[in-house]
Amino acid sequence: MGQVDVLRRHFDLVLEANRTLNLTRVTEPEEAVRKLYLASFAPVPALVAEGRPMEGFRSLLDLGTGAGFPGVPLVVAAPHLSATLVDSRGKKAVFLAAALATLGLSPRVVAVKGRGIEMPHTHPATEHAFGLVTARAVGRAAEVVREAHGLMRSGGILVIAKGPELTDDEIREGEREAQGLGLRFLGVRDVAVEDLTPRILLYRR
Repeated sequence: MGQVDVLRRHFDLVLEANRTLNLTRVTEPEEAVRKLYLASFAPVPALVAEGRPMEGFRSLLDLGTGAGFPGVPLVVAAPHLSATLVDSRGKKAVFLAAALATLGLSPRVVAVKGRGIEMPHTHPATEHAFGLVTARAVGRAAEVVREAHGLMRSGGILVIAKGPELTDDEIREGEREAQGLGLRFLGVRDVAVEDLTPRILLYRR
């Protein structure tokens, strides 16, 4: 299958499982293209602006991946990446593991049940293992920084995708948490995705 076909099939699988797992509220294909798939690529221009294009990464960890966003679109578009997609809810991780097999993405991409902060203990191979860590709609910035810092290799990048609701207080709170954990806050990048306005927080270990 071509890349677009893989992403279409992924959405079909999401809709099938959505009847019982409540994976997403977005069920119309046109809306899904914008809010799920195109939005998953919002970190890419922010990384390029930072001098860190996707081609420079070899390993990705997606925290709170749910139905596989942004992890699945990113790994489909970047076939050189190996990836671990993490969700704390077992049923969603089981769904995603089956979906990855159907899409032909495993074993390059794996789904794991867990929380970021626990992963270095429950899955020791993940400690300081990832060049790129992503998170979308999984909590306040400071909380995500705590979850992610132990998974980032030296020089690794954490990307947190937020919406227009991001406040200056949350930005400062995340920056303080990052400093306390030895990460550097690189700033906020505003990205245009059609009529959406994602705001991308960037941190480096």
